[in-house]
Amino acid sequence: MILKGLSAVLVGAILLFSQSGPARAQTVDVWGLQAYGDVCRISFDRSPVAAGVFAVVQHDMGCLGGLDNISGWSANNGGQSILLYTTAFGPTVVGRLDREATGNYTGIVDDGTPV
Repeated sequence: MILKGLSAVLVGAILLFSQSGPARAQTVDVWGLQAYGDVCRISFDRSPVAAGVFAVVQHDMGCLGGLDNISGWSANNGGQSILLYTTAFGPTVVGRLDREATGNYTGIVDDGTPV
């Protein structure tokens, strides 16, 4: 699937899981998705929102424009690619991010607004 060109930069770290006694504790990092002249702070939750798609949690008002509809994610290519979804009318891909050698993710979202 080819998406229309809007570059986006996703910086941060991936989900970290730690073992705490017999119960497994989860730590979720906050990432910054930079686009539309602002930074949208999100977390990748492990709660399923559709088959193979997990929840995106938006943390602030920086998630405006074409970023306000991002509500799901999935990892592909061994975690090297992240697909972003809207789940308003069923899961629909609205962006793709690919890991660079620096560890940052860069990619596109579907509405053509420049970064």
